[in-house]
Amino acid sequence: MLIQEYKTEWVQNFKDIKLELDTALIHLNYKIEHVGSTSVPNLASKPIIDIDIIYQQEAEFDNIKISLLSIRYYHNGNQGIEGREVFKIGGITKNPLLDKVKHHVYVCPFNNKALS
Repeated sequence: MLIQEYKTEWVQNFKDIKLELDTALIHLNYKIEHVGSTSVPNLASKPIIDIDIIYQQEAEFDNIKISLLSIRYYHNGNQGIEGREVFKIGGITKNPLLDKVKHHVYVCPFNNKALS
């Protein structure tokens, strides 16, 4: 993966993906943040939008997971970082935005050290 010059479209890509996630996660208690190098203005980076979904209560994880699975994400475990669960798009979702924009979704409790 090559590093690219900063693109202002990364901010809009995040906002668009967030809207899709908000729609899937309606009625759940969470917050969504744009994280990683694409969230830093004028910083060259890998062109992958990193997104954290942060929840308060442990019981909320299962509902978030079910909602993400319903829109064709798959759960990819913690990939070696305890308390941070990774979700990626699985196959074709028939959602042009989610299929086109490269992104990773991380689901974490609010007190996770990975968020610090």
